[in-house]
Amino acid sequence: MLRSGLLAMADSVAGLVGKLGGLAAFALALGAAAQGEYYLFLGLQAMASALALLGLEVANNYLAARLRPRRALAALAGNTVAVGTGAGAAGAAVVGALAAATPLLDGLSPPLVWLLLADTALGPPTLALGGLLYGLGRFDLRLFGTLLHNGVFLAGLAALWAAGRLAVAPALLLWSLGLALCLLYWLWRLRRLAGGLALRRGLMRRQVARSLSSYPYFALSALTFRLNALMIEHFLGPAALGVYAVAATATEALLYLPKALVNVVLTEAARGGGVVATLRNLGGLLLVCVAAAAAGIALLGPLVLRGDFAPATGLALLLLPGTYAMGLATVGAYHLFGRGRAGDASRAAAAGAAATAAANLALLPAFGAVGAALAASAAYVVFALVVFRYVARLETVAVATLLIPSLGAARRVVGRLRPGRRDL
Repeated sequence: MLRSGLLAMADSVAGLVGKLGGLAAFALALGAAAQGEYYLFLGLQAMASALALLGLEVANNYLAARLRPRRALAALAGNTVAVGTGAGAAGAAVVGALAAATPLLDGLSPPLVWLLLADTALGPPTLALGGLLYGLGRFDLRLFGTLLHNGVFLAGLAALWAAGRLAVAPALLLWSLGLALCLLYWLWRLRRLAGGLALRRGLMRRQVARSLSSYPYFALSALTFRLNALMIEHFLGPAALGVYAVAATATEALLYLPKALVNVVLTEAARGGGVVATLRNLGGLLLVCVAAAAAGIALLGPLVLRGDFAPATGLALLLLPGTYAMGLATVGAYHLFGRGRAGDASRAAAAGAAATAAANLALLPAFGAVGAALAASAAYVVFALVVFRYVARLETVAVATLLIPSLGAARRVVGRLRPGRRDL
């Protein structure tokens, strides 16, 4: 589990580096409005892909952890390509209809709308194949695909900046190209692992049934995470969203530790493993990270974030409590999936989505970006409390047991970082 966790963490770090690279380039070279358009595009792309995917990523992780014969893997991979491609095409069609008939995508320029259509088509099969790799324990292949995606994006971004031609649309075209290459790489490697691709209708029905059981969670989670970007752009405009994006990205970096564990936890839960110790140890590590982040943001924020981006320091501090809660809750939700309790995770996500919409409507018009940050933190805490309630019931422990962080893991990590230690 340790090796898988480290590789999954490296995969998450690779994704974070790509996101931070884009943030730095747009914020420094193009300003808050361009940063807001970039953040809105990524948020819409993630939301559209999650809504179109039907929960297939987690279904594949779960089934691949249980179905080991090579013949089953060939069918899982072939079915995934068929269902994921169809889901992506349907999602792109819906996005196109929304762009033509509603003002929902008015915050994006026409070239970005076309790129969003392409990414919505590519996203579901890519995410579904990535879930399959997680379930097979091939975190190394998953990592290489992520490095390929973000490497193409960052290399192209640097070339555009050096040539003085950096703009949002060409940069996001590179993002889409990297995504396509990642999809092709994962498909190639899975085909080799399985000895080919096959279609099996009985297994496909199992995949779709399990996918649909988790779909409400992913649809509602996408709204919990991404709805505020749409609301900020609508009420305050792209420049305000660009400032908020800097704060949100800085704090979301803390989520990459729990995100590195979620698929490992799901795989272990599918095989009967528990999660109480994992949550408490993760709570201790995250608590140390949040405290360090708060100190770093308070000290360095005013020095680094100036001009239009100066308010991002305060916004980031307001987002930290919710980020801590969301990190723990995400791991808990994936444990529920692994134990076949997708309905419980979906109910928690529904509570989070409702809190997101209600809190933003109440706070955003009156308090601006500050209200959006408070609304996000509050919604994340609501989601976490509901997840903990269900996990505690499943593990037959008190909710308070899950809420008390264990600092043992954090002490061991800090101890290894002391001067003179050589056992890193």
